[in-house]
Amino acid sequence: MADAMGDGKGRRGSILEGGGDLLGCLGELAFKQMLQDSVYGEHGYGGGPLKIKHQTQDHPELKSPFDLDVQGIKIDVKSKWSKGMPKYDWEGSVAMGREDDSDLPQDVDVFAFMRILYNEKEMIGKTKVPGMVGYFCGWLPKDQFYKRAVGIKKGEIDPRPTNYNKFKSHKSQWNIYHHQLIPSLGELLFP
Repeated sequence: MADAMGDGKGRRGSILEGGGDLLGCLGELAFKQMLQDSVYGEHGYGGGPLKIKHQTQDHPELKSPFDLDVQGIKIDVKSKWSKGMPKYDWEGSVAMGREDDSDLPQDVDVFAFMRILYNEKEMIGKTKVPGMVGYFCGWLPKDQFYKRAVGIKKGEIDPRPTNYNKFKSHKSQWNIYHHQLIPSLGELLFP
């Protein structure tokens, strides 16, 4: 799936300019599996058949601005690497330049945020090797995301007083804390 996306050089809306294609695909697949498990699994919601179209996998010819169509809800899954279980004040990010007034709108209904585990001791050179665990961090409708998220321009330091590590953005992006996201899949699947 990641190879089918091309090299990503200059890809608009990609914080890592295509360098995160593998990570993004892993996040999408983990999120899709989690949705299916929440409906059909041991502790599922039991809402009947869940209709999921995976845009990249099911329709590679489409250059779709979203990843999954879940029962008519267009979801863009945003993924980051993680060395451990995500924490309360960790963040999800969306690249700037895909807002509704741009010439390439972020035509989605929902942003969902995932973290994919990796181990620094198992890296191949500087390349992260994914572990077997993905964490769902939460989701928000697009309009709520843009109201709650903080915009940080390339080269700026996150201005929030809770930016203890003095994060300096290498790409213009919107950041939102995990604790600001909706953690329940039930509200997404069966509103």
